[in-house]
Amino acid sequence: MARKRYQTQTAETLLGEDGIVRVKMFSDTRESLADAKENIAVFARLCDGRKRPVMIDLGGSRSISQDARRYYSSDEAGRHISASALIVSSPVSRVLGSFFLGLNKPAYPLKLFTSEAEALKWLKEFGS
Repeated sequence: MARKRYQTQTAETLLGEDGIVRVKMFSDTRESLADAKENIAVFARLCDGRKRPVMIDLGGSRSISQDARRYYSSDEAGRHISASALIVSSPVSRVLGSFFLGLNKPAYPLKLFTSEAEALKWLKEFGS
């Protein structure tokens, strides 16, 4: 499978050879609803109509608006996502990840990780 890579204002998104989509949020990102819609559109393009697992590195992410969190949890976003692993490493990204899990109940499995290797191991259970 050829590797595909796209960049938006808030993230770089890559479809790996293993069929797992990797999203790296840029440092100091403040994500709005428009950004979330752009990121899901890129994800949908990469997936070519198939549901795929996604690993999202929140890394330097600063904030995600309530509307963006709702959109990421929506049925529209869920049409493309089989499972989502959120990588958290900083105190801010842990708060963002926990906040997302606590207030938004997506239609797909979602779990927080501090290790990329553990996240990938878990995501492989959801196919590609």
